[in-house]
Parts: sequence; C-alpha cells; structure tokens
Amino acid sequence: MAVDAGSTGGAACLATIMTEDRVLAFHRLAASWPWPISVAYLSTEWHRDRRLGLQLLDVQAQPPPEAHRIVLSVVADRGYRQPQNLFPFNLLRNVAVENCASKTVLVADVDFVLGGSVGGLTSAVAEVEEDPRVAVLLPAFDVRAGQAPAPTAESVRLTTENSRGERGGGNGRSASG
Repeated sequence: MAVDAGSTGGAACLATIMTEDRVLAFHRLAASWPWPISVAYLSTEWHRDRRLGLQLLDVQAQPPPEAHRIVLSVVADRGYRQPQNLFPFNLLRNVAVENCASKTVLVADVDFVLGGSVGGLTSAVAEVEEDPRVAVLLPAFDVRAGQAPAPTAESVRLTTENSRGERGGGNGRSASG
C-alpha cells in the first residue's frame, strides 16, 4: 500500500527502506532532506499498519517534518525475518524507487543525514537531469561528537566529475550503463 505525497516539484526524490525500530532515524533524515521522500516500510503487522498509514512514522504523536512530501509503501514481512532470518533489501529498495515520482532518485540508508547546504546537491541534480549518463556519489561521513561534516559544493562537484570520467579515471557510466 502506498500513500501518495502528490507532486514532486521537479526535485530529486530520496528512496529509503526501514522497519519500526528506525522511525527516529527517519525523522532525522526527513528533517535534513528538502525534497520528496519514498519509504518502503517492512511490516510484521501489515493489516494493522496499512490502516495506520503515515501514522507509522510518528514519534510520540509527532509526524515527521513536512509529512506531505512523503510516500509510504507498507510491505508485508512474509516470513523474511522470522523464521528465515533474512532481510529483503532489494525488494524494499525497488518498492521505494518505484514510488518516487521524480525523474532523479537518490537511494540512501534511513540513517543518512544531509549536512549543511543543499546548494551543491541542487546543482548536481541539475547535471544528472541534463545528462542521464551522469551519476553522483555523495560523500558520507561518520558523526563525531555531535558534528556531522557536510558535503561541500566542491566535493559534490568533484564526485560528479569523477562519475563522468573527467577526473580520477571513471568511465562515465552508471552501474547499469
């Protein structure tokens, strides 16, 4: 079951996966991401959870920031975790990506938090949309002493150039290309 967030406004959509124990992490992610988000939520109580919809993402009765931009897909756990002790990463990722209405999608872990300004990311998204052969890797950092180093516009630009083979010897192709 997907809950539609409406128009994306042409911005990149973030696709992520989660379970009930990652709701607080999702709030941090949602607070740091300025554009649409598609969530695939693995549920052991699918019949109950599909009725709850976006309320599944509440923390102490507080919805995530700007909940209107979130598309939630509740996916039934059909014995993946119990008894098989498996986690359907690919299934969930594919559901989240499929429910992004944006032309450009970033797949990220629910623990990802975008630091600093989105200016560099905005220009990288524009480059990707201009040339579908371009892929962008965002540098990720560990949080230390409450500080999360932010990707700079320069690091995003260099990463974009690397993906096109302009620097660092990349071949300009995505993993599927």
